[in-house]
This record gives sequence, C-alpha cells and structure tokens, in this order.
Amino acid sequence: MPEAIPILEMQFSKKIQFLEDALGFAGGAGKSPRADLGASIWQAVSNIQYFVIDIGYSISKKLKGLALETEAELERQDEALDSISSSVDRATLTIDRQNRRMRKLT
Repeated sequence: MPEAIPILEMQFSKKIQFLEDALGFAGGAGKSPRADLGASIWQAVSNIQYFVIDIGYSISKKLKGLALETEAELERQDEALDSISSSVDRATLTIDRQNRRMRKLT
C-alpha cells in the first residue's frame, strides 16, 4: 500500500498539469477556469479514493483467503499430529512392556 502513494501522487500531478494546459486552450464557455479546475481536482481526488478503496478491498480479500487456507492447513496438521501422538503412545507402551519382560529375564 505505501508503494502506491508515490505513483498516485505522480498521476495526480500529471492530471493537474494537463488540466491546467487544457484550460489555457479552452475558451471560457460561461464557466470560470478556476471553478472547472476545482471540480476536476475533486473528481481526481474522488477517483484516487475509489482506487485506494479498491486496492484495500482486494488486499483484504486476499488476506481472508490466506487465513482460510491457513485454518484448513492447521486442521490437517492437527489431525496428523493426533495420529502420530496415538502411534507414539502405542510404541511407548510396547517399549515399556518389553523393558519389563527383559527385567524379568535378568
């Protein structure tokens, strides 16, 4: 997100420069060039806001997808750990039983 700000500033300044040039060539059609410039600036700011909101929405959508994938992976790993844990418990019981048998033999 922070890397988008310089790009937006550059595009915004270009729009203002082109708009000022265009106002210099256009004749006054009953409107003040300053009023048109102000309206165009607000339109440009509004477009930038929509662009930033759209970027924020897409980032949050990606983060939500990543969180859901992480949750599914965590559940799969939890099931695998449960399986491994029960296998380790069985192996521990078998080893303990064999150790007791060996002690009886000696």
